[in-house]
Order: sequence, then structure tokens, then C-alpha cells
Amino acid sequence: MASGGVATYYTSNDLQESLEARVTLAGQIGHFERNFFDYTQFNIGFSTNFIAGDASPFLFDRVVDQKTISGGIVQQIYGPFLAGFQTAFNLDTGQEIDTNFILEYRRRAYGLLFRYSPTQETGFLGFRISNFDWTGRTAPFDAETLPGEVMVQ
Repeated sequence: MASGGVATYYTSNDLQESLEARVTLAGQIGHFERNFFDYTQFNIGFSTNFIAGDASPFLFDRVVDQKTISGGIVQQIYGPFLAGFQTAFNLDTGQEIDTNFILEYRRRAYGLLFRYSPTQETGFLGFRISNFDWTGRTAPFDAETLPGEVMVQ
């Protein structure tokens, strides 16, 4: 559960204020241990906006999706290859806000992600590198050097 608020003041003396409350359930089934369909990641969420004050003088900046529901699923297909989607709908109008189709190549230390939104006709290609926050040394290098041994650093 999360909430957040924004207040925007414009030179036209308009003040747009919004407060959002969001509830999301996310989880996974499986452990990525087998080659076929051993991992499923899912999420479903609901958000609502409470607006006070004036609307933004700019159309692109207005809060238009008051109540939304979102959800998605990513499924392991084979080995490190995954496919899925993420979507969101406006509950007041029943219209789709956006849907992304996802293709991913996921390894422990790196990954390649492609997302495509037919709604917005946009795509994203990302590369992930993980575990740069590791500190310390591995056990073999922590051992003291004995006299006569060579130590390379």
C-alpha cells in the first residue's frame, strides 16, 4: 500500500493538487530451477486519486485517470527467456490506459529487456547489470598468505 501527493502551482495562479492512494499485490510462483515454465511473476493493483483545487492549464499535465486498475504477468518460457504483459485501465471510463508486451532474457548478473506499447507506439530496450553493491572478499582471498607464497593483487 502506498500513497503520494503532488501540488503544482502555475503562473496563471492555478493550483492543481492531487493525492493518490495505491494498493498492489505482487508475487511469484516457482524458482527458475527448471527449463520450462518454472517461474511466474504477477501483480495486480488499484489506485484512486483525490483532486482538490484547479485543473492544470495544460492538457498534458492534468490528472485524468481518477480510478485505475492495473495488472501484469511475466512467464518463463524456456531457460532464461520470459514473456509477458503489463496493462492498466481507467475504471471511470472503461478505457485502456496502456498495455506493454514484454520479452526478456534474464540471468542472475545481467539481463536484456524489450517492452513494446501498441497503445503509445513506443518501445524500450534495456540492459541490466546486477550485484554491483557486493562488498567484501571471497573466502579463498581472505586467507592469510604464508611465508614464501606469492600474493597477486
